[in-house]
Amino acid sequence: IGVGYEYQSYFTYVNMPEMARHNTEYYLRIQNSYFPILSVLFGWLANYGLFIVGICFMYIYRLVKRLKRISEVSLLNRFEEAALIHTLYDSFIYYIIFSLICSLFAFVWYASICLIIFFYFVSVISFLENKYMDSLMTN
Repeated sequence: IGVGYEYQSYFTYVNMPEMARHNTEYYLRIQNSYFPILSVLFGWLANYGLFIVGICFMYIYRLVKRLKRISEVSLLNRFEEAALIHTLYDSFIYYIIFSLICSLFAFVWYASICLIIFFYFVSVISFLENKYMDSLMTN
C-alpha cells in the first residue's frame, strides 16, 4: 500500500541521500519543501502502492485479452467490421505501449485526452462484446 496522494514528498525528503543535499538547487528551492517525483509510474507506486497499481495493470491486461479475442473471432468469422476491429486492437496496443513509455518520465497522465482515449477503448470493447456475444460464445 502506498503512502497516499501527494504524501511522498516527506518520505523522499527524509530518505534523500546526503550527497544530494549539498548543492545550490537544494538550498534555494527544495530545503524543507516539496521534492517532485520525476516518473509517473514510480509516482503511482509511491502514492497508491503495488497492490492498487497491480489491480489496475491486471484490468488493462484483461481488456487487451478481451479485445484480442474479439479481433480473432471477427477475423475467423469474416465479419464486415473485422478490419476495423483489428485496427482498434492494434491502436489499443500502441496506446498502452506509448502510455507505459511515457509513464517512465513526467507527463500529465490524468489530462482529459488521455482518459478520454482510454475510456473510449473500454466502451468500444464492451460494445463489441455485446454486439458479437453469440459468435464469442461459440468460438
